[in-house]
Amino acid sequence: MTENLNQNENLVQNQNEVKPFSWWERLKCVFVSPSKAFENLKHHPKVLFPILVILIGVLLLSLLRINVMKEFLKETAIQQYAQMGMEVPEGIDALLSVQVYGAIAGTIIGIVAFWLVKSALINAFSGFVNGTGTFKQAISVITYSYFPVFLGSIITTIISLITKQYNILTSLAVFLPNSQVGTFLHTFLGNLDIFVIWYQILAIIGISKVYSISKKSSAILVLGTWLVYILASSGLGVLGMKVAGLA
Repeated sequence: MTENLNQNENLVQNQNEVKPFSWWERLKCVFVSPSKAFENLKHHPKVLFPILVILIGVLLLSLLRINVMKEFLKETAIQQYAQMGMEVPEGIDALLSVQVYGAIAGTIIGIVAFWLVKSALINAFSGFVNGTGTFKQAISVITYSYFPVFLGSIITTIISLITKQYNILTSLAVFLPNSQVGTFLHTFLGNLDIFVIWYQILAIIGISKVYSISKKSSAILVLGTWLVYILASSGLGVLGMKVAGLA
């Protein structure tokens, strides 16, 4: 009994002795030594830095591409009106501007909602694999693991600005012809992005660390929530295309 109490006291003492990384150390370790980064987040979960950097960064990147996005939507709209034998309405530019800014706002809100839901689900189901973490630890892992996706956004933005093309694919959907756009397969493969896969791998490592579970159990939690998201987004994407008369 006394021995167990001493072990618990030593564990608490060791945790208190773990010094928190600086924001730069955490960010660097996420890319070069993720296990080290997440081990530190286990003792000192942080969420403000990744949330602010990623959301502000996504907003700025979206604003940089706003003209490319408007041009892409305008060309798409013109083609659709031509197929229907209708003239392009005079107020289409104003309508597209509203659509673009709405899409940017929706993207930012969607990222936050995704983080919260994924973290909540992982935390809720962690008990089934004997996980001992907290929601704050989960969301700290999820937000820091998201940095590769943000890196991917930076790369695609640069390519987009150079080529003046809006749709820059880094997913398996790049192997499908344009005729498949709007189908369940295209939307499904569109979610299998190289940077998103990187993100999921980091999340598996991180959840394993903060919840003190095996990587296999962590993979069940992380990939399970990802699969639900892919299936839901693919189904909703196809439904939206059908409602819009595009599929």
